[in-house]
Amino acid sequence: MRVIFCTNNLPFSVLIKLVTWSQWHHCGVIVKEQGIDYVIHAKAFKGVIKEPLKKFKLDYPDHEIRVMNGNATDANALLGHKYDFGGAIGHYFSAWNDPKKWFCSELVAYCLDYVNLDFVGRFTPQRCYAMSLSYTSK
Repeated sequence: MRVIFCTNNLPFSVLIKLVTWSQWHHCGVIVKEQGIDYVIHAKAFKGVIKEPLKKFKLDYPDHEIRVMNGNATDANALLGHKYDFGGAIGHYFSAWNDPKKWFCSELVAYCLDYVNLDFVGRFTPQRCYAMSLSYTSK
């Protein structure tokens, strides 16, 4: 599955990168529907949404697409769920994990083939990136 990682220098983004020791502050999975690429991701104040990859790239010009073993279409089941502020804040304490709310890297981990769902809340954008491989578009 294709995963997109991105960053910018807005204050909240910088904070996420500092706290998670990551070069990236956000990530999402890419799905193709009727020949069009979309990104499904969990966004603060909007929850789990799907938007065209072209729009996502405009919003996040500093990005990289990588591949991971998983099924991105699994994320469709999470569309409309709320953003998991508690899980994102409680990441280091394995606390406040709400199975009906999601943050971005938690959503990516949910779609992976080899992750126990009890541990998706422990994934950061950097951990997902470290587990991913380079992607070459054809």
